Amino acid sequence: MNIMSENPLVSIITPVYNVERYLSKCIESILNQTYANFELLLINDGSEDSSGYVCDTYASKDVRIKVFHQKNAGVSFARNVGLGAVKGDWVTFVDADDWIEPFFLEEFLKAVTEKDIDMVVYASYFDCKEQFTKRKYVLASDAINNLLSFRGFPTSLCLTMYSKKIIKDNCLSLEIHHWEDFEFQYRMLLNTVKVGVILRPAYHYLMREGSATHSEINSKIMSCMKIPQIVQLSGGITKMQSYNIYAYFIFQCMIAYCKSHNPHSIYRSNIIHYIKVGMKSIIFSDIMKKRYKVTLIAFSKFPNLVYKALGQKYRK
Repeated sequence: MNIMSENPLVSIITPVYNVERYLSKCIESILNQTYANFELLLINDGSEDSSGYVCDTYASKDVRIKVFHQKNAGVSFARNVGLGAVKGDWVTFVDADDWIEPFFLEEFLKAVTEKDIDMVVYASYFDCKEQFTKRKYVLASDAINNLLSFRGFPTSLCLTMYSKKIIKDNCLSLEIHHWEDFEFQYRMLLNTVKVGVILRPAYHYLMREGSATHSEINSKIMSCMKIPQIVQLSGGITKMQSYNIYAYFIFQCMIAYCKSHNPHSIYRSNIIHYIKVGMKSIIFSDIMKKRYKVTLIAFSKFPNLVYKALGQKYRK
C-alpha cells in the first residue's frame, strides 16, 4: 500500500501555554515540512503572554492552521481538545517549545508501508551523531514489553504518529499530570498489531526550567503513581511488568522530592506510604538496580537522612 501516493492529511496538535519566546520557531519548523498536506491545531491553553496573538497571526496567513483559545486547563486537556477536532487520517503532536526537522512528517509517512501499521515512532530525539535513514518494524507485543520494562521504546506522543483508526474516541487521562504520555502510549499499543520505528532522529526537544522534568515535587508529579493501577486495570501485563512500573514511578517521585528545596511534609509521607505498600514490587523488580532499591527502602526509614545525602547531588 503506497500511502504517500494517497496524500493523506496529517493532523498536528500543539498545546500552547506561555511560550512566546519559542512558539514562532516551532510553527516555522512545521510550516517548512517537505510534506505539505497537514493541518496544525494550535490549542492556546489560557496563555498570559503574547502566545495567543502569535497563534492568531500565523493562522491569518495559512489556512492549514486552526487556533483554539481556552481557559488554562493543562496540557492533557489541551491535547484532548485537539483530538476532538482533528480531520486528518494520521495524528501527531509537537510541543510549542520544541521544533522539528523538515523531513519529520515525510519520514513518518514513508514508514507506513503495510496495512497493519497504525502507529509509527521515532526511536529517539534529535542526535546529530545519527544522520542515517533507517526503518524497522516490530510487533506491538514486543513494543509493549519494551515500554513496560523502560527499555528504549519511546513514550513521548511527540515522537509518535497514530492512525485516526486507533486514536479515535481515545483521549489522555486528566488524572495524570506527569508521565501522562506513558499511559496513553500503552493504550495505543493495545490497539495495534505492528509498529514502524524510524531510527533517524528528527525532533528537537527543549529542556527548560519549569518543565515537569525540572520541577520540584508537587501533586502533579505525584499523580504518576496512578499509572501502575491504570495500566494494570487495562489488562494483559505480567506480574513482573507490574512490579517494574510501580518501582520505576515511586523512584521518580522520591528523586523529585530530594531535588526540591523545602518540600512539604505531605509528599514525604505519601512517598513513604507508597514505598511500604509497594515493597514487594521494589524488591522483586528486575529492572531496578540494587542501589536504587536500597535507597528507596532507606528513604522509608530515614527520609531526612536520604534527603540530605541526595540533596548534595541534586540541589544547588
